[in-house]
Parts: sequence; C-alpha cells; structure tokens
Amino acid sequence: MSNSLKTKRSTRLEHTENKKGFLSTYEKSPDFICSAPGRIELLGNHVDYNGGSVMGIGINRYVTTGIGATSDESIQIFSEFADSRISSSIHKIERQQGDKTWGNYILGVLDEIIKLGISPSHGFKMYISSKVPSGKGLSSSAALEVSVAHAILSLYGIALEDSEIFKLCKRAENNFVGVPCGVLDQATSACSKENHVILIDCENEEVTRNAFSEKVVFWIFDSSKEHYLVDSLYSERFLECQDASKLLDQNLRRGRLLAKYTKDDLSTIRSKFSPNIFKRASHVIEENDRVYQANFDLHNSDMKRFGQRLFESHKSSQYQFENSCLELDFLVQRLALDSNVYGARLTGGGFGGAVIAMTNLYFEPSDADGILEAFKKNFSKESSALQVSTDACCLIEALS
Repeated sequence: MSNSLKTKRSTRLEHTENKKGFLSTYEKSPDFICSAPGRIELLGNHVDYNGGSVMGIGINRYVTTGIGATSDESIQIFSEFADSRISSSIHKIERQQGDKTWGNYILGVLDEIIKLGISPSHGFKMYISSKVPSGKGLSSSAALEVSVAHAILSLYGIALEDSEIFKLCKRAENNFVGVPCGVLDQATSACSKENHVILIDCENEEVTRNAFSEKVVFWIFDSSKEHYLVDSLYSERFLECQDASKLLDQNLRRGRLLAKYTKDDLSTIRSKFSPNIFKRASHVIEENDRVYQANFDLHNSDMKRFGQRLFESHKSSQYQFENSCLELDFLVQRLALDSNVYGARLTGGGFGGAVIAMTNLYFEPSDADGILEAFKKNFSKESSALQVSTDACCLIEALS
C-alpha cells in the first residue's frame, strides 16, 4: 500500500517555510522536503494493546523535514521546537541525553533504516519544523518519525511501502526511544489519505482505508486537565486488561488477547471476575465491536450513526473503563446538545487530555466559543478548541 506523492513543485505552505529555514540554517537548499500529518484516534480506545482494531485519521497539521546530503559522514539536525542541535555520524549513532533526547526519534529511524541492510555513503543535514500542536494528543512524535523516514529514504534512493515505513517507525520508538507504543500513531500518519479513515488491525498490523461519505470537520477541545496521574493510571488499566484476558484464557483457552473474546464469553464466566475487571473487559470487547460497526456505517454512508458510536465510546470510557474526567464529560455533554455535532468522545489515553468532535460544515467557530465559555464558567479555567480537516496525506518534494 502506497499513497505518498512525489512532486517537483509543492503547493504545501509548510514546505515553502521549511525550505526557507533550511536555507537560513545551512546556507544551501535541501535535496528533499517531506511532510507527514498528525493524527486523531477516532475509535478503539485502549484496544490496540489488547489485539483489536482501531480507527484513526490524519489531519492537516504536519511535521516537515528538509534534508540535504553532506560530502562526509556527518549528521547535523536542527529543529524549530528544540533549543539544542544534534551532531552525529552515520557510523556512530548514539542515544541522546538531557535536552537532546528529542533527537532519539530521528536517530532511531535512521538506526532502523540501517538495520535493513542499507549502508549510507554520506551523511546529511536536516531541518525540522512542525505545526502539529504538542500536548493535544495529535501524535507529533509519530508524524516526526514518518516525516524523517520519508526524508532519509528519499535521500538515499530507497523505496518502501507505507506499511514498511510505519512498522519501521514503530520499531524506532520501541527500540531506540524506549516507548512501548502500539502501531496506531505511525500507521495513521504514514497511510493517511485525503478524507479517509484508517482502519488498523493491531494484531496483524494491517491497514485499510475507507472514505468518508460526506465532508466532515473535526474539532479538538482541550480539557485543561493535568496529566500527572496518566502514566500510573494507564499502567493500572493495562494490568487490569491483562488480568481479564488471563481469566478468559484459563477458562476458554483462546489466547491472551482480550479483543478476541465476546460479550457472551464474558457472561459465561462473569462470576469469576471482580466488578472492576469485568467493566474493563466489557469496554475493550464492546469498543472493538464498535470499530467494526463504524466501518459498516462508513460503507453505508450513515455518518449520523457513525457519530453516535463516538458518543457510545465515550460513555463506555466514562462508566466502564473509567478513564474520563469531569472536564472531558462536560465537553462531550455540551457538544451532544448541538445538532450539527455528529459525535464526540475523549481521545488518547484519557484521564484528561482532549475531546474530539466530528461535525458537519454548519458547526461554526462561534459554536465552539460558546462551549468554551460554558466550560470556563463551570470550571473557572480556560480551555481551547482547534479545528482540523481530514485533507491530509504524506508529501515528498524533490528539489535537486
């Protein structure tokens, strides 16, 4: 599967800006400029590590990488979002520490490319810019990895399928950065196509694309909720899911992937579950089923029913998985009152973070402002809203 566009002349503003930054930094033009989109987790909350399927969409916010060859083995990396520069060598790739740890996302990708058996004959200069907001659950790190992968592969004249690229980027984050992430983020960024939903089978790491039947708009509403408990609570939910799958496997002998079981399976051995473990398992199994049902909604051009599944997903997160919070619930409840909103739910790990809303074209910025005003009145703190579209895909521009 491949959808990356190669062109001699880009119409993407981010490419023009990146070229100017590269020229200013290195006093030469790049050989290639590559951009990859951020993403929204649409459905499949906490299903990925349980072996089920998830839905994501690429959004029109990009991480952009300019790259140019050097005459020696040196590597120089500059990023607009960092206060430090990275200097390295293609023959000595080492993990960065302190204020340079951001460079591990880039060097990890290079390391995985070299592991494919590629022996670069020269180094490179790299300039990175980003319009993917950080801290909003839009996965700027995955967009960075995918953008960098396209840039390095283009420079060395290597062609890989999108599936190979997102798996490579996932390995980079797992092995070099040290983050045990699933495949949702990298796959959605690498495989994004304008106005398409990305369906990912997390067990087999397989991707399919399905088109939206009508033009929709997505909004991200920030809960302004601190994330100081997210790591411990996320780990707690992970272990609860492991406990549920262990019980199911001990009694039904169908493996340790929770998403492989059904609601009937849960009912069969319900007495063996504690109340909390039963709720966690119910959420994952029902959420996995919601992903498949939403896929049918897309094929049937039923966007209203698709949107209802977003509301159902949030309700399950609120009461069964218990990874919501008052701020997220308030935003979803207010959004549900607007007839131009098809659906809304928390996105990402939960326990704070953001709500996504899928709307028609008649939902205006003034409508979003009204929700933000109500949020401020209720919680005595500011929130924010970001409008994004699904007109997103990776773009590779050759300049040399």
